[in-house]
Amino acid sequence: KYDTSQLRTLPNGTKQMSNKWILGKRRLEKAVGDKMAEKIRDAWLDNPDNISKQVIHVYPGGKVFPKVLK
Repeated sequence: KYDTSQLRTLPNGTKQMSNKWILGKRRLEKAVGDKMAEKIRDAWLDNPDNISKQVIHVYPGGKVFPKVLK
């Protein structure tokens, strides 16, 4: 996300970065490729605590702030 933009809720009620949003429309595959997406899903199924979701805010001037989502 850039500057002050925030995660949003889509018109259908799905929140950005929710499990449903990540796994829908092949977002994970598009982001990391089919093989890595499969590895991530397998790790997630084995132990959901092994996988984290992060949003990265990039501010004007280049400052970067990662945030781990619950």
